[in-house]
Amino acid sequence: MKYYALLFALTITFVFKAKAQNPDYLISISNEKLSAPNVLEFDLHIKSLGNTPLEYASFQAGINVSPKFINGGTLSIDTVSGSSEFNVTKQAPVINKPGSSWDAANNRIRIIAQQPPGAGNGKIISQNGNGNRIARFKITNSVNFDTLLPNLGFNFGAAITWTTRIYAYVNGVSTEITDQTKIVSNTTSIVLQEPLNIGNSFKINDVQTNSIQLQLNEKQNAQNVIVLINKYQTPNYSLSDGELFNVSQSYKDAQILGDSSRVVYEGSSAGTIDIAGLEENKKYYFAAYLFNGIDASKNILTTNYFKLDTSTKISTVNNPKINSIFPLTGNISDTILVKGSKLFPYDSVYFGKTKINVIEHFGDSILSISIPEGELSNLIKVYTTYGSANSPSYFTILPSIKFIASNPLEIGQNVTVDGLNFEGLDSLLIGNVAQDIVESNDRSITFKLSYYNMDEIVKIYCKNGFVASTQKIRFKPTIFDVTPKIGTTKDPIQIKGRNLYNVDSVMIGNVKANITAVYPDSLISITIPSMAVKSVITVYTQNGIAVSIDSLNVISSIAKIKQSNQILSYFDINNTLNIISKDKNTFIQQVIIYDLKGQLIHQSKEDLIGFTELAITHEDFEKNNFIVLIIKTSKGTSVKKLVK
Repeated sequence: MKYYALLFALTITFVFKAKAQNPDYLISISNEKLSAPNVLEFDLHIKSLGNTPLEYASFQAGINVSPKFINGGTLSIDTVSGSSEFNVTKQAPVINKPGSSWDAANNRIRIIAQQPPGAGNGKIISQNGNGNRIARFKITNSVNFDTLLPNLGFNFGAAITWTTRIYAYVNGVSTEITDQTKIVSNTTSIVLQEPLNIGNSFKINDVQTNSIQLQLNEKQNAQNVIVLINKYQTPNYSLSDGELFNVSQSYKDAQILGDSSRVVYEGSSAGTIDIAGLEENKKYYFAAYLFNGIDASKNILTTNYFKLDTSTKISTVNNPKINSIFPLTGNISDTILVKGSKLFPYDSVYFGKTKINVIEHFGDSILSISIPEGELSNLIKVYTTYGSANSPSYFTILPSIKFIASNPLEIGQNVTVDGLNFEGLDSLLIGNVAQDIVESNDRSITFKLSYYNMDEIVKIYCKNGFVASTQKIRFKPTIFDVTPKIGTTKDPIQIKGRNLYNVDSVMIGNVKANITAVYPDSLISITIPSMAVKSVITVYTQNGIAVSIDSLNVISSIAKIKQSNQILSYFDINNTLNIISKDKNTFIQQVIIYDLKGQLIHQSKEDLIGFTELAITHEDFEKNNFIVLIIKTSKGTSVKKLVK
């Protein structure tokens, strides 16, 4: 069963009027419904929060629609007549006319108001429920939407048409008050309309001694179908919307319901299904119920359903029969033993709908086969001159991983794992941390990579079992901060970040730093080497390279005065920096002061010859408790860190 996500990206411009300060608000999507397989409707609401009045003025939106949801069709959009709770001639939105309302190149729908943004007509937004409804929108597709649980969400992208922005009238001036946290989608699942009628749902295709094949024909009227089977009577179990079942096309493994019916199929309403594990010469009764949605959102047509019955064949002395297969689970290319009677000479052997080769046979009771590449879990079927036989159980192919997106990876990016038999996905873990699934099907899983602090394997749990990757996920290193951002030779520097392990080297510009400690995965301690100059810090690890945002201001290239103890510097109670030469023959020529972020605070002109005492005041002294002080004198340069 496929799960697709619909991502609506709405780019919106609102204008409001407020009295004294920015009004607080909430914009949300609600009441989504598939009123038909190709028609989606939803409301857009705006609600006033806080005590500042909020007056709605105008609306503009660009709605990006997921190509998978569009399903190759062409969309059109309109407002539901009379749905807006605002001034129809001023604030109610309409389709972007003249001009096309559907931008196929960007999968984008465009909506604008009937007039430019204005102060509105005095109506104050409600604070009850969802607030006031701007309008209800109806999107019509030229084909059926290909989704079951679409998720609606506002997008805040850069450099796109009509980026999301909100304005308010504050003291008569249009003021932007955009706040992404105030524009949300509060939806969890769509309310799907139940199928309109039973259509032409299914028929009997093939009957054997222990199996029956059904043909499902419904494509337009419903997304899915539930098939019940009963060997005593027509199924009369009362299905409920959202009811969950343990389904198996092997009769003996399927869930038994209260009326003794078994659930042998739940899925797409078009295609063929093989029901195995039946008794020979036995009458079976079928019932097929159409529904839309999945799992808890299922909306089932229970008032009308298809009923069929048929009997399995009577075996003859020459009919083939499969009693068992061993093992019942395995991987592609594994050898499987098919045990039964009258299996040789065979005409052909199939795994599902794929013809496969027999490795060898042992008399007419055992066939040895191997599952080819690209297959999913299925039945094994043997054809002879006298008939055919299905295996009583499915051979379940365990999930397998073929490829994981190239390493190293960044936290927050979408990562795709390709493989086989991922149907019924339960969870995907990196180490022991569960990841958020973006999209999945039986051959591919895309997830959003969340934080983990070491290289780890991928673990996948799904309906058919468990698989772990042999390849480890590796994480790119990141530098958050460098402290302090200024220093001299041999001064200690701390580098803070994430995934800072397996460190090969740390460079300050082109000079290799001295690593004193590494605390995986968040901290590296270094000392500044000689010859280093002001540069960014680069950390080289086995998982990639991280570069600091800010440069380290290195002042180690300045020769230090030998008589530096002759220069006295201190702050007095007035926050004034006093510099005094105790040697009356040593004159102060220039003073340069930095804070520990490497920012220049003060630099005097080089015309101070003759001074032996100097007092410096600066407003930034009040903001910094630590400074780096460079004093150039007639006998050399003094460099020191000074604590207030």
